[in-house]
Amino acid sequence: MKKLFVLVLVLGSAGFLYGSIRVVAPNGGETWAINSPYTISWVPTGVTLSVHVFLVRGSRAVGRLNADPLPSSTTSLRWDKAGLLMGGTWAPAGTDYKIEVRTTDGSDSDISDGFFALEARLVAAPTARRSLRSFHITNTGDATIDAGTPFALRWTASGYDGLRVAIVAAPVLEDPSAPPPPAVPLGNATLASGPGQFVWNIQRTYYGKWRLRVVSAADGASMDEMAGWLNIMPPTKFRIVSPIGGETYRPGDTVLIRWETINPVPELISGVHIAIMRYSGGCGSGDQIAVAYAPAPVNITAREYRLTIPRGAPGSSNYLVDFQPFSSAYIGRYVEVHHSRSACFTVVR
Repeated sequence: MKKLFVLVLVLGSAGFLYGSIRVVAPNGGETWAINSPYTISWVPTGVTLSVHVFLVRGSRAVGRLNADPLPSSTTSLRWDKAGLLMGGTWAPAGTDYKIEVRTTDGSDSDISDGFFALEARLVAAPTARRSLRSFHITNTGDATIDAGTPFALRWTASGYDGLRVAIVAAPVLEDPSAPPPPAVPLGNATLASGPGQFVWNIQRTYYGKWRLRVVSAADGASMDEMAGWLNIMPPTKFRIVSPIGGETYRPGDTVLIRWETINPVPELISGVHIAIMRYSGGCGSGDQIAVAYAPAPVNITAREYRLTIPRGAPGSSNYLVDFQPFSSAYIGRYVEVHHSRSACFTVVR
């Protein structure tokens, strides 16, 4: 009796399990004029999920170009206004851009092999000579400022005399694939040769990282973007009035914590995380260990709270109370806040 053997071939390599994407254009070396139409193209092979298209500067995605996920079979996207990102913000002129096409789950993706350039081509005042036109924001690096205080965006210009520009700010999300919030128009200015500035009186309810840029008021084409972020911190701070430092406690003792709130913004900061910390290398230095903490944010209007030092807490003179403001408005955004700490006290066994 003959036996029949069936050979089952299992194809388990990644090439069979997953698809692939190849960006075709732009793929490096191109120069695209801001606010002009271009076509982004790519070749999907075996891709089964919808895709998003991102503009990448350097190694960081700066924004998405499509509103809704594109079907997996899509091979191109018409960029009607090069430089315009979802949410209404504009990418500034630069030579270090790439395009990334990525499936919604990130399993398949490709990015331009080389950099392409976005070039600003703005209409100057009739008497200006093109060879002398320049515009550059002079604020350098990241800047941190409390909400409720003014910030001056400064620039130098030449050859754009009489040109009306708009100053816009765009909030920055930690997740570049999330739908970007709309840009906020801050105001307008008329350029003149030489230094200029626009003062933004930041509202007390603003927070987080922002991009500031200057665009043409006529067509929205980007002229320049501030180097780095403007990091806006909620102005709320706390002054811990108890313990004041130098006290001595034993394990099992209750610490009465009292505070005063400075510059309260209730619509942003309504609660505070409170903890007793112990430091390994000295008062406020080295590794920090939370030995006791409030299980939930404490309402800032309470003005006092009690924490018990655990029975097993080791003896040390490097204990202090730590305050960290909290707000549910921060979900999805990186927000730097004012931490407050007491002076150090001692726990003896």
